[in-house]
Amino acid sequence: MACIVGRVMLRLSHTLPLLAALLAAIAPAPALADDASWYRADALQKALDRETRSRAYDGNSVDLLQNGAESFPRRARNVDGADVTLIKVYNFRDDPAGRALVARLVKRLRAGKQVIVQFDVKGSVRSPMALFRMLRGKQSPIPKHLQPILDHGGLLIPTNAPTTLAEVNPIWGKDHEKYFMTWRAGRALSTIMGGMNIGDEWATGGTDKRAEKLHGAHGFRDTDVEVHGPVNRAILAELMRDARFHLDRYVARFAARGAKNTAEVNALVQTLRGRRAQLATATRAISRDERAFARQAQNANMRFVANKRRLGPRGQYIEKALRMLMKAAPSGSEIALSNAFFLPTPTFERDLSEAARDKRFEMLLNGRDAVESGFRMVARRGRADYRRLMSGKPGDKRGIGITEWHGDDGRKVSSLHQKLWSFGKSEHAPFGIGSSNLDYHSLRRNSEGLLLIQAPQTKRAFDHMLQRDFRAPKNERLQRDRMPRRIKSLFIKATSLPRSWL
Repeated sequence: MACIVGRVMLRLSHTLPLLAALLAAIAPAPALADDASWYRADALQKALDRETRSRAYDGNSVDLLQNGAESFPRRARNVDGADVTLIKVYNFRDDPAGRALVARLVKRLRAGKQVIVQFDVKGSVRSPMALFRMLRGKQSPIPKHLQPILDHGGLLIPTNAPTTLAEVNPIWGKDHEKYFMTWRAGRALSTIMGGMNIGDEWATGGTDKRAEKLHGAHGFRDTDVEVHGPVNRAILAELMRDARFHLDRYVARFAARGAKNTAEVNALVQTLRGRRAQLATATRAISRDERAFARQAQNANMRFVANKRRLGPRGQYIEKALRMLMKAAPSGSEIALSNAFFLPTPTFERDLSEAARDKRFEMLLNGRDAVESGFRMVARRGRADYRRLMSGKPGDKRGIGITEWHGDDGRKVSSLHQKLWSFGKSEHAPFGIGSSNLDYHSLRRNSEGLLLIQAPQTKRAFDHMLQRDFRAPKNERLQRDRMPRRIKSLFIKATSLPRSWL
């Protein structure tokens, strides 16, 4: 018996190593930190399709626009040659940059071209009393500096004009997306998107000019991209859905009020109703041009994810996408992000902390000396949470590090306004850019847009730009033991607005 057992054991000793080698050969290798195969894995892509109601498109091109000095001249050039211009923006300022664009748009209208502009009323009107007058039909939501677009036959859509008493607030529920789309017959449709609104605060970033609204400081540090290719089908469809939703909502509300409105508001209702067909006309003209969405030689992979405020809480997809990517990135990854506002939801913060157990996160955030009061409020409140979040040291393969940005006079930029992600050092790793901050409003209450991009050449430039931001001479690398302790943190929270309000 012992002899038989011995022969069996001898055979197993020869067979098991061969079996193990065979299984290792056919099993998929685990993703490495400097490998980006994890992102294109079928399971993750299908989960993103399902959970964010989006899809990935190959065959795109992307051009990085690193500040206002690069983005605004590109916008002007695109408008000057466009047959159709479609703009969706949160802030459309009455300042030199805003008025210059209005003049360009009017020139295109005089040439018989189409111009459609969506702007968020709350980006132009901060007074609750003015919003209340709009609710009662006693004030038009169209600012005077945008009226020439309407006067020359363009379509202006005031998004988030209050239709209920609950909407008479200047903070909650913003249409915060920024899309600048231009199309010329026989050419590819162009979309410029990222963090930039229309105004001097963004246009002067990286230039010798100063922004009066920023008390004479340089313009914001912000970033856009220009994209061409099939992904623009998704961006155009989302822009048009939102346009129809907000136009119809406003017209239905105030058409029903009739004589209770001012004559100005009733005239606006009739104008918007009469020009609604421009939305379909523009969509048809672009969609029938076989070059509009043509595949590009760069062959970049892109996914467009949007927070759909019109769908309520179930339509907030950007937070889902970011949480999924933080979890899916392989152990040892170095993930960098730069954002204007960091006061995330508890769910996002929990997933960030869990992901940091085997990945390294480096965050570049505004300091308490930012040039805009909202930035300062969020930075002050954020410090109450930094001690709990921060872990590890520079160079570690896991943990969370925070660097505060204090402007860069050498590059002629002031506070951060960009919203950027780099999901690993590999040039094949995805990177993200869009309009969404990492605060409660952006993740849960606003309409926002995010592009997830795989484009090796652009990723190299993107990472170089981001690392340059992290190394700006006035930056402050925060130390965990110098962050507010429990008592001071409680004091900061007690003397600040609630996290979900900021």
